[in-house]
Amino acid sequence: MSVTKMLGKNEVFQAWTTNPYTRTFRHLLPYNRQWERRMTFRDPIIKSAKPKDRIKYWNLVPGDQVRIRGEESKTIYEVMSINKLSNQVRLKVPSSVSGSYRAYAPILY
Repeated sequence: MSVTKMLGKNEVFQAWTTNPYTRTFRHLLPYNRQWERRMTFRDPIIKSAKPKDRIKYWNLVPGDQVRIRGEESKTIYEVMSINKLSNQVRLKVPSSVSGSYRAYAPILY
C-alpha cells in the first residue's frame, strides 16, 4: 500500500507567510480539495494553483521593493507577504499614493 504525501489542513489555512526563507518544498504537494468548501462564513476562503503550476523557487520575498509592469505611475511597492500555495503576492501601497499605508489586493505573480 502506498502512502501519498499531502499538505495538512493547518498548512493550507495559513498559507500566507512573511518568512523570506523556503526551508521545504511542501507547498508543491497537493491537499484535500474538500477543505475549499466553506461550512460557515467564518471559514477562510482557500485559493490555490494546481500543484504543477506552483512556483518552486521564489525570487520575491517580503521586504522587496517592486514596480508593476505596465502601470503608468511607476510607483514602487513593498512586498508584505507571499502565498506559495496560490502564487500570490500582497503589496503595501506607499503613503504618497493613498494617504496612508494599506494592504493591496493580492496580485498574481
